[in-house]
Amino acid sequence: SKVCGTCHGDDGAGDVGPEIRGKALAPDRIKTQVRNGSQHGEHKMKAIGVTKLSDPDLDAVLVYLEKIGAAKNVRGFLARP
Repeated sequence: SKVCGTCHGDDGAGDVGPEIRGKALAPDRIKTQVRNGSQHGEHKMKAIGVTKLSDPDLDAVLVYLEKIGAAKNVRGFLARP
């Protein structure tokens, strides 16, 4: 995603933002951080609303993040009603 790659790099290796490859975070945690942002730690992250990244596009990002080891159990998360 252009939105994520701007800070985390196209492959998740980091750029302005931290490296996210290999972090294996839970998808609900990722969605919460994307939508609400984060003011914790060394790297601050602005919230990304649905006008910049729709919910279906965010789900696609989660699938990609699982491929690069930045998320875990995405299919089970997305299959929940």
